[in-house]
Amino acid sequence: MTSARMKRHMKFHMANENETQTTDYGQRFLIFHRKFLSEFEIFRKGHNMPPVQAWNPATEIPAELAHSPRVTSFPFKADAMCATPAWLTTGGGILEDPLWSYTNLKQFASLDELGRSIDFDWHNRVHRTIGGDMSTMHMSPFDPVFWCWHKWIDEITIRWEAR
Repeated sequence: MTSARMKRHMKFHMANENETQTTDYGQRFLIFHRKFLSEFEIFRKGHNMPPVQAWNPATEIPAELAHSPRVTSFPFKADAMCATPAWLTTGGGILEDPLWSYTNLKQFASLDELGRSIDFDWHNRVHRTIGGDMSTMHMSPFDPVFWCWHKWIDEITIRWEAR
């Protein structure tokens, strides 16, 4: 809780402009977590550890990422809404994102729109469903799947950027 990394994560989420989700919140959310993940990757590389692998919440959390305080290691089984929504894929689907009514990733007009839609329910639902440390912003980086989960979100963002 006292490490600089944990304090930075808490400070981001507790900042008034982020709690109230003011202008450009979605963009700030995605950029902050990308940078946060990048710093962790640099730390891992410096300690001869492999890069973080993205984790899709429609799959079971890999056994090597075990963390005892969790409620579930298979959030999709506990809540099917934890699966990546079709509107976050380039192929899309018929279901619409909750904020802009887009049906595929290519329709998002800005990084802010994308970040707001990801964070609106889906991102937080996965955190809450996993439970334990993942269910609180203060403790979530303690769970190893936090990093893999945010890597998955960053890969979606990269696909949006490449559209």
